Amino acid sequence: MSMNPETEVERLERVFRSVFGPDYESGSRPTRQDLPVWDSLGHVRLVLEIEAEYGIRIDDQDLVTLHRDFDTVLGWLRRRCDPAAAEARS
Repeated sequence: MSMNPETEVERLERVFRSVFGPDYESGSRPTRQDLPVWDSLGHVRLVLEIEAEYGIRIDDQDLVTLHRDFDTVLGWLRRRCDPAAAEARS
């Protein structure tokens, strides 16, 4: 499964809006400290929504890694969904 560079940010933003609602501002690329609703329960909801949206399974070891910020989640998705493209960007 590959990600289209033009839409990958918008797609993840849609997921963030779905989970965090009006607390998430499009284009803000928040950290978990920026979003009080991104607590442990919010993170579980985010992970479940990402799994559903992208048709993937997030391993337990990645759960902690992804509980940081928007850019960490986006980078992880890029590597997970299109490893060749992520390697080329490095």
